[in-house]
Amino acid sequence: ERQLPVDTAVGIAAKLAEALDYAHRHGVIHRDLKPGNVLLQDGQPLLADFGIALAVTAGGGDRLTHTGFSIGTPNYMSPEQATGERTVGPPSDVFALGCVLHEMLAGEPPFAAPTPQAVLARVLSGRAATIRESRRGVPPHVQAVVARALEPVAADRFQAAADMARALGDPDFRHGPAEAADSARRWKRRFAAAAVGALTFATLWARGLGAPDPPAPVIRYIQDFPTGQELSDGPGHTVTLSPDGSLLVYPGPGPQLWVRARDQPLGEPIPGTEDAIQPAFAPDGRRIAFITSRAELKVGSLSGGAVRTVVEGNVWGAGIAWGADEYLYFTLQPSLGLHRIRADGASSVEQLTALDPARREVTHGWPDVLPGAEHVVFSVGSGVGDPRAAVLDLSTGTYRALAPGERPRWSPSGHLLMLNADGALVGRRLDRRRMELVGPEVPVLSDLDPNAGSLALSRSGRMAYRGGSVRSRQALWVERDGSETPVDSTWFGPAYPAVSPDGRRIATSAGGHIWIKDLADGSLAQVTFEGSNLRPAWTPGGDAVTFLSDRGTNDGTYAVFTRAADLSTGARRWFDLGQPVFQATPSPSGNAWIFRVGNQNRDLLWASESDRTPRPWVAGPANERAASFSPNGDWVAYVSDETGQDEVYVRGFPEDRDGATRISRFGGIEPLWSHGGDELFYINGANEVISVQVSTEDEFIQGPQTVLFQNRYGRDPNHRSYDISPDDQRFVMTRTVPRSGSGHLVIMENFPRELERLLPEN
Repeated sequence: ERQLPVDTAVGIAAKLAEALDYAHRHGVIHRDLKPGNVLLQDGQPLLADFGIALAVTAGGGDRLTHTGFSIGTPNYMSPEQATGERTVGPPSDVFALGCVLHEMLAGEPPFAAPTPQAVLARVLSGRAATIRESRRGVPPHVQAVVARALEPVAADRFQAAADMARALGDPDFRHGPAEAADSARRWKRRFAAAAVGALTFATLWARGLGAPDPPAPVIRYIQDFPTGQELSDGPGHTVTLSPDGSLLVYPGPGPQLWVRARDQPLGEPIPGTEDAIQPAFAPDGRRIAFITSRAELKVGSLSGGAVRTVVEGNVWGAGIAWGADEYLYFTLQPSLGLHRIRADGASSVEQLTALDPARREVTHGWPDVLPGAEHVVFSVGSGVGDPRAAVLDLSTGTYRALAPGERPRWSPSGHLLMLNADGALVGRRLDRRRMELVGPEVPVLSDLDPNAGSLALSRSGRMAYRGGSVRSRQALWVERDGSETPVDSTWFGPAYPAVSPDGRRIATSAGGHIWIKDLADGSLAQVTFEGSNLRPAWTPGGDAVTFLSDRGTNDGTYAVFTRAADLSTGARRWFDLGQPVFQATPSPSGNAWIFRVGNQNRDLLWASESDRTPRPWVAGPANERAASFSPNGDWVAYVSDETGQDEVYVRGFPEDRDGATRISRFGGIEPLWSHGGDELFYINGANEVISVQVSTEDEFIQGPQTVLFQNRYGRDPNHRSYDISPDDQRFVMTRTVPRSGSGHLVIMENFPRELERLLPEN
């Protein structure tokens, strides 16, 4: 029904107001109240989908608004959401409820307009339709409730949803014209610039005249898709925007590609694009290339005609870019690097990059061609450490790493956008003359789904991305019985935790840097500020942290560095073996080290602190890694695949007196000794955490094995991903957890302006 009986509509609104009041009193702002999020069960309304709600009382409570803009659905967004105010409180939900009540009574939202841009312009101008225009039978007090709920200034609305519920039941409630006039004057003083800018923005875009002067505010909203035209959420599916931002192409029902114009509520299927999953626009905005689920690369026109297959198969779904040079850039199988081919098929496939085994590179993908088609930025996946953004010089055929991050995207504002290790979008300014990133790295978006891969940015500054489902690592204390508690419920991102000898601090790597968490006061100190840094370890006295870093290198190889834990000194190179290092493990006394190096078989070397001359410790055809010293320093547990699968072994150190003793029988990784030296832990092939009773005094003796708990946490066959407290009673482990709600497509208008605010040129 487009219009509900007055009593029914008022009853539903009152119940929703009570539900909102409960949420607000518990620190939760819904932020996306709309009819689609209201369910009726036995005639009772249920408020659903808190997917983008903000728990304002939780630590880090501004995560969804730290960049200065917000999210919602245009027809129900409050003015403060539309203009990106950092603080959005209960009055914002009251505004949305007023919109819903208006729609239940009048049959349409109060700010109805043909396009989302026009809707937001009406919201910012405060021009809401009145109920009496379409339904005169609505009681005066209900009209007054709606009018107050829709006041442009948050301070003029009901400050609590419970007040709105009470007003709906009060026939004497009024919201007078004088008060409304005062409110309008306050609104004009406060939001005049934003309202005029947004209204002009919408009008000029509708006429195709480009961005207004002065520029419109940055606005973000959820793109709705009609039934039968839904955006596909399949793995690897991406969207793209035309260079001028006027067209959105996305994979949808068919399955095939759909195109939707900016000013149209409905899309149209694109003939000949069956099974397409990853599209890319041509620079002219009239043609489109796409990768199919059958690993083909095809090119077609939006105006119709034949679709041409450019590459028959073996195209990996890791992005496609169409450069101004009329070449298509893509990845031909994960292990074969970047390639390109003429869009008209007038050339053969040309290889551009090859994986570097010395740097443990495993993939090249997600290319983006910079203006001028002289350089390509892309993502380098590694078998050690986090992915890195790299730049390829097409004139020389050489590439080099830029910074930790993946899926880099060029912004016309002069910035490079990347996903960091936590799946958040970050940005840095790119010096295109030197092809170097300069200035600080700044968080840009925290609600982007890193697994969807859908992030499109037009040259005009319009952005589309799939939001929600953002996941991040969280550190947990896990008892021997498997029970767990967060180390800090507001701390996200840590990996490879290392507990200090006194148990008061945890060193971790996150986002390409090393951090130290103080467990007493909760503070988090950043240890490194340049290069890619990973795998921290404490020195025996706990006064310093060692780690791997590629700082000072142009080839991405790692060396061993150290820095005082109190940050009183800078980081300094500790060991340089003359070859890539992928793990460095100090002995308990600090007098010796074991290294995993970058030769083909990943042998284990050792060196004493005195002469620092590396020599083989375990070498052979198998792959050895994840070394762990016993507390007395006489024994080392490690992982080897000499049987054909990973198993845990123990050998004497530095001399191997009796050969290797096999510990695991059905798979094993990540060995760790207890501080008491009488237990050895590892993760078996069934993903269980195992405790082995051992003796290490005169000889190594292993005893019975016990399953402690199922490992529901991170695991790494190459390096230990957990640690244990000094009393050996609980483990610190990490697990990937969701940080926001379900996926949806988000559109942002005038996005480069936000980057210029966050990352000014100076």
